[in-house]
Amino acid sequence: FGLESGFGLGLGLGSRLDLGSGSMALCAAPVPQKVVSVGIAGVDLVATLESHPEADAKVRTESLAMLGGGNAGNTATALRRLGVAGVTLLTKVGDDAHGRQVLAELAAEGVDTSRVVVKAGVDTPFTYVIVARREASRTCIHTPCAEELLVADVEAMDVDAVLDGAGLLHLDSRHTAAAVEVARKARARGVPVLIDVEKDRPRLAELLPLADVVVTNAAFPRQRTGEDDEEAALKALLCNHATGAAVAICTMGSRGSLAVRCADRLRPDVSLFGADSEGAATLLCPAEELAPEAIVDTTGAGDAYIAGVALGMLEALPLSEAMALGTRVAWHKLQGAGARSALPTREQVWPAKVNA
Repeated sequence: FGLESGFGLGLGLGSRLDLGSGSMALCAAPVPQKVVSVGIAGVDLVATLESHPEADAKVRTESLAMLGGGNAGNTATALRRLGVAGVTLLTKVGDDAHGRQVLAELAAEGVDTSRVVVKAGVDTPFTYVIVARREASRTCIHTPCAEELLVADVEAMDVDAVLDGAGLLHLDSRHTAAAVEVARKARARGVPVLIDVEKDRPRLAELLPLADVVVTNAAFPRQRTGEDDEEAALKALLCNHATGAAVAICTMGSRGSLAVRCADRLRPDVSLFGADSEGAATLLCPAEELAPEAIVDTTGAGDAYIAGVALGMLEALPLSEAMALGTRVAWHKLQGAGARSALPTREQVWPAKVNA
């Protein structure tokens, strides 16, 4: 997601009225709803270096860690830490040591892995992550699973039963054939669909119109639509590609995040956000400063942001506050190694004084 130096806690609406953190109204109790997430879960080998090496260089790491990763796995973990009572992950891993590590870490966080397909003869998704401290950057070299989650896999697990009680379906744009199948069933049941998309993928043209909310980086809308301006690109994405979505959000690193919404796209059987759903068509959430030396690793910051937005949807927060929540969750994540070590708890995100 190209996250650079932090995120904003306030929001600009037109004239950039600053709502501030005190406006957020999260309940102290955990969210009783259920989220179903379809996407990738794997292992990240995270090597931290002083600076990114030049070609043919030989360098030493400052630290090395093997950690859980993958967009859907990261967002599922973040949602559990934020107090969502039920999070079910649909993915595929290999019947190997990495696959067992993935399942063990997710289960330890309380993620329901009972629907994960374990496939003999394939490798669990694996990513080399190079974290360069001086540049505050991370480079990912990914080895995917040789076989995606298939439509036959989700049909065998009874998707309707999986979606029972779900308040949200989250898709990370992987396993697109299976994701399309699950998204169609979710929409038919009135379950909101949030799609995380960062690059073009097979069958993405079928998947995007099934979204109610799209969260992306700054680059993808421009690449998909040919528009240079982020706001124009988001509007074009809604008009021409994510034709069923009411909201599109892009993260812009140190410039915060931007949302465009189309109120006439709201499905009558679905509630996405709270009271300001009829407000300004374009919203900007500015970036909260975070000193460069405080940024440990940007890996998974976008996944953390999405978890905050998803929680905002479950809580029926206004879109402005859901963006601010995503901002705060990601701000915490930036200060720890890997995608999950610094993911905040519900109490960290909303201290008691905010609810007082």
